[in-house]
Amino acid sequence: AGFWLGIVRKSQGKYESAINALDSFLQVGAASSEVYRENAQREIENCRWALSISEDDFPKRVITHLDTMVNTAFSEIAPFWTGQELYYASLRFPNPEDTYIPSRPITKILRYDSLTPGVALGDTINFRNRHSANLTINRVGTRLYFTGCDYTEGLSIQCMIYQRDLQEDGTWGPPVLLNDAVNAPQTNTSNPSVGYDEVLQQEVLYFASDRLGGKGGMDIWYAPLDEEGSPGPAINFERVNTPADEITPFYDETFRILYFSSQNHQNMGGFDIFELKQTGPGEWGTVQNLGLPVNTSYDETHFSVDQTGDFAHYASNHPDQVVHEPENRDLRTCCSDIYSAFLNRFILLEASAVCEDQPLGAALFHLEQLDGRVSPMTAQADTLREKLLPESDFRLIAAIPEYHPDTVLFSTRDMQGGEVAFVVAHPKARAFLTVSLTDKINDEPILGATVKILDDRGDILFTESGLTSHSVTVEVEPLRDYDIVVQAPRYLASTRTVSIPTSCTPQKIDAGFAMTPLNLELPLRLFFDNDRPDPGTLRTTTRRSYDQVYRNYYSRKGTFIG
Repeated sequence: AGFWLGIVRKSQGKYESAINALDSFLQVGAASSEVYRENAQREIENCRWALSISEDDFPKRVITHLDTMVNTAFSEIAPFWTGQELYYASLRFPNPEDTYIPSRPITKILRYDSLTPGVALGDTINFRNRHSANLTINRVGTRLYFTGCDYTEGLSIQCMIYQRDLQEDGTWGPPVLLNDAVNAPQTNTSNPSVGYDEVLQQEVLYFASDRLGGKGGMDIWYAPLDEEGSPGPAINFERVNTPADEITPFYDETFRILYFSSQNHQNMGGFDIFELKQTGPGEWGTVQNLGLPVNTSYDETHFSVDQTGDFAHYASNHPDQVVHEPENRDLRTCCSDIYSAFLNRFILLEASAVCEDQPLGAALFHLEQLDGRVSPMTAQADTLREKLLPESDFRLIAAIPEYHPDTVLFSTRDMQGGEVAFVVAHPKARAFLTVSLTDKINDEPILGATVKILDDRGDILFTESGLTSHSVTVEVEPLRDYDIVVQAPRYLASTRTVSIPTSCTPQKIDAGFAMTPLNLELPLRLFFDNDRPDPGTLRTTTRRSYDQVYRNYYSRKGTFIG
């Protein structure tokens, strides 16, 4: 009696009282079985843990008790959100064929569209006079699974899993009982959920069953589905199962997490919801209690996540449920209601392109997760706002016309859900240098010239002879100096150094050369002083180029021309 009193007190959240009752049981229960004594000690540890925790110890989640559009004074369970609709089951429908006294209601699957109260689905989904519940749909929307259950003795029920296939006319086909790989004979099999296994590269059906080969009570099992959706041999998910009951599995493909409910593990009372993260192909972490405020000392089951990954729905018989007589506290844990939870799991990205702390405006952003789990995305925006998975690495490329794209690598590995990852890209404004040649006298364009551009390291950026245009444009780098050498037949050669400033806007720099014509007939006879340009010789010609010899003398023009 002391053991069960402690369990009841724990389920009511009266942890100090539960510890006292369990301590008393251990002191006087020497004749009790070792199993009970071990369970009592474990429950004492669980009570102490429940007393030590607070909501601050767990990720921040916002819980909402759904209103009477969904919840009633009866039990609502098994929520499954798909598209814009919530499917769930309610235990409130009469069975005219049941002769049991008092009459026993049956569950039916309902659909809620956020606008009108939930409506029971017709015979294309529900059985007419049997329990129907736990609807789930495969990832491509062509097959649904659900449970059909019957009363066996009193209020006890036995369930089996069925499927319905989508027909060409958009309706669901007749119910088909899954094979013995799932529905083992003489067992209770329920809570189907479809997930995708990356190791097997195929869908997997998770479910709960008390079939032989488990660890005790209801266990979580899974069966791979072949290309036609037929389940293979069921495998016990040993990592999550215990001698107590484990039920209502749900696999979240986005975050690679298996959620389930258990009366065991480290819990707060009744059924708690737990998570098990997949850490790699075929590798799993440790079972973790979702904690407050999702779990309570009461029963929390049927946890499922919608397609956005932001919200989950689950069932709980917490005392704030909708009841027949709200003033009667004894009725306030009879039945389950459906709750939603904002999970706050994503990292929020805010990415922008700036220059010297000034926004550059709209950029074309390309975002990719480096492990390939999420498809890359591209969007144009002033500020890119996206939801990111935690524990992941990313590459962001920001591109703007006439700017060099910038690539930023960043990680969410040290961040918690709800945090904002501010990522700043710095595209560099491009700079273009245009060299144009015109006649100094008549401003006519000069063709056939030779242009050479060298950077401040002496490397040739551009060189070309016999240009067919009077101008040439090349891309240059800010904060660099460039030497420009131009030559053209019958014109004096010219050089210039151009410095490129830095700027947050694209630059177009014009280096125009107004070239001086040589109004002389060729060949040209030149006179030099001091035996130049080839000292020590009596040569009257030279092999030096005009460009090599004229510069030194041109700068001394005043010396030679009075």
